[in-house]
Amino acid sequence: MASNNRYKVNSQYGNNGYNNEMVSLKVEEKKRQVNNSRNTIDEYQKYKGEIGPKGDKGDKGEQGEVGPKGDKGDKGEQGEVGPKGDKGDKGEQGEVGPKGDKGDKGEQGEVGPKGDKGDRGIDGALFIKDNAYLVQTESIDIDSNSIITFDTNIINGENIKIEDEGHSIILKNNGTYFISYTISANCIERYAVGLRIDEALIKGSISYCEKLTLTSISNSVIYMTGDNIEKLELYNFGRESIKLVANAISIKIIKIA
Repeated sequence: MASNNRYKVNSQYGNNGYNNEMVSLKVEEKKRQVNNSRNTIDEYQKYKGEIGPKGDKGDKGEQGEVGPKGDKGDKGEQGEVGPKGDKGDKGEQGEVGPKGDKGDKGEQGEVGPKGDKGDRGIDGALFIKDNAYLVQTESIDIDSNSIITFDTNIINGENIKIEDEGHSIILKNNGTYFISYTISANCIERYAVGLRIDEALIKGSISYCEKLTLTSISNSVIYMTGDNIEKLELYNFGRESIKLVANAISIKIIKIA
C-alpha cells in the first residue's frame, strides 16, 4: 500500500474503508468543538445586557401567491331588513287574462225618473177591416115564421154583402164572424127571434119575449163559415107577428178571422 493511504484499512477491519484509529480521532475532534461552543456561550451569558427596545416594523413583504379556495363556510344569520327602496318604473302591459265567471245578479236599483214622451209611431194595419151594421128605420110588422128585413146598412170590406133588398146577408167562405142583434118591440103574444144560416137555425142564437110586455131582447154568436159562401138571416120563429117601432132592430157583423 502507498503511504498516503495509511488510514485505509484492509477489508478485515470493516466495509467503511476507515480504521479504528481514524474513527477515534474524529470523535475526539467533535467533542472538543462542542466543549468550545459551550465555553463561548457561557462567556457570552456573563456579559449579556438587558433586552433592547423593539425595532421598527419592517417593510411589507411582497404579495404571496393566492392559496387554494377554501371550503364553503356555514350560512350566516339573517340580517335586518334594509330600508324600502324607491318605486320602480312601471312595467309593460301584460296580456289580457281569460274571461272570468259571471258574477251574481246585483240588487234591483231604484226606479229612474220618467222619460219624455216619445214620438208617435206609424199607424198599424187595421185588424178588423170587414164589418157591417144594419138597421130598420121604419115601424113595421114582422109576420110569424118570416125574415126580418133592414132598410139601412153600413158595410166595410169585401167579405160581407147584402142581397134580396135587405132580406139576406152574404158571408164569404172560410171566415170567422162575430154576429149580434137587438130588438125592442111590443109583445102582444110571446115571440122568439134567432139567426139562420142557409135556412138552418144557428144553435144558441134564439131570444124570447114574454106576452104583453114592451121589452128589448138581444143575443150574439161567433160563427165560422165553410168552404162556400153562406146566407145569414134574422128570423121570427114565433107563431105571432111582431110590431116593431122605428130604429128598434139592428144587427152587427164583424169578421174576426
